[in-house]
Amino acid sequence: MIEGLVAEAYFQEWAGVTCVDGGWTGTGGADPAMAAYRKTRLTGLWPPGPAWEQWDELHLMTAIEFLFDVVSKPIDGSHHAYNNCGYHASKFSREPGRDQYRSEVNAFLGDLGDGFELDRAGLVVRTVPDGLGDLVAEAPSAAMPATDVEAIQHAIAKFRARGSSRLDQLDAIRTLVGLLEAIRPTLKTAFDRQDEADLFEIANRFNLRHAGAQQRSDYDESIFLPWVFYMYLAALNAAFRLIERNNRAD
Repeated sequence: MIEGLVAEAYFQEWAGVTCVDGGWTGTGGADPAMAAYRKTRLTGLWPPGPAWEQWDELHLMTAIEFLFDVVSKPIDGSHHAYNNCGYHASKFSREPGRDQYRSEVNAFLGDLGDGFELDRAGLVVRTVPDGLGDLVAEAPSAAMPATDVEAIQHAIAKFRARGSSRLDQLDAIRTLVGLLEAIRPTLKTAFDRQDEADLFEIANRFNLRHAGAQQRSDYDESIFLPWVFYMYLAALNAAFRLIERNNRAD
């Protein structure tokens, strides 16, 4: 897959190409393999080859993120026929190259482990459950304070990070619950009273932010924690939409 993009000159701007008529160095310098090693501390990253097959998930994802930073689509150039020198691109476009690279990489990242994807910022993150992509991408309500928007974005990034641990995910959930707690008086007017109480019942009784013998922890965390996280994210979005609507009505 990546070898195919190499063959189509998608990394030629960075890696360069050696020409029989004098040579040419790309932005990666005279030794792109060493440049890749200095950046990632991975041997055998460039050019892509058999070494990749021996890497664990951490090494593979590091390599994928690095190549996102240096990929670009060739949009002009010429073929140098002398001595089979090959195609020399002379003009490149960064964003179309990254879009194509993401498409190619995400075709297999979704099947790796619990499911990953390369996001538009070039980071490998955990995939969002089916049907919830719009929730993560949704623009915040006008009623949501900028500090809450920042906190939610940080929680999303922490929960979805490829290396996020159970404790990281619990911390992200606690952030969302804390934001809901802060507007709890308003929630009493925006939600049905029982619905409002049930929101906090989950956080308070399922070993998410309190310890004790009464806490329930007999659940599959790989299923339960994502469900809880996205449920609270949806609840926050809904709460602030209702607050925004009520503010307009006043």
